[in-house]
Amino acid sequence: MDTKRLADLKRTANLRDRARLNTLSTSHAGAWLSAVPNPKFGLAMSRHEFTTSLRLRLGIPVFPSHPKAQRCLCGKVSDKYGDHVLGCGHGSLRVKRHDALTDIIYNALLVDNRGSLKEQRCHFDDSSRPGDVYHPDFLTGRSAYFDMTVRNSFQPLYVTKAATATGVAAHRGEVEKDSK
Repeated sequence: MDTKRLADLKRTANLRDRARLNTLSTSHAGAWLSAVPNPKFGLAMSRHEFTTSLRLRLGIPVFPSHPKAQRCLCGKVSDKYGDHVLGCGHGSLRVKRHDALTDIIYNALLVDNRGSLKEQRCHFDDSSRPGDVYHPDFLTGRSAYFDMTVRNSFQPLYVTKAATATGVAAHRGEVEKDSK
């Protein structure tokens, strides 16, 4: 999309849509649309998952409007766009997304048969918090730990800032991971 058209869209959009457009403007935000499906690595979507992902990307409601509001496990009313459900820590969806991402990275690293491990402690003692995936020989003989985080730009904590800047939720997740 050209810059002028994007600026026009942002100028007339509501807060949520400005945050969505900024999120879509980040590097590689649409890479999943051109990825070749590979079920072996967990890189395949069902028809329902693909449709839901497109709805999220395009800002189309994910849930139909019901006269009786759906409640999340935390007690809050779920919104029609699915924003709350994607970011709530009380439901299982965020954990499932985290675990699926961990499995994708782990399975991709298993290909080279160099001993990748899940939930490996970073300092090999009982007090350290485990990384999600450990690879003993990632680059030039150095080990690497991969620690996943799942964030949502539409969470109340991020949406206002995400409407004016890109990468807000991701940056906050990185800062929090680095401080642990």
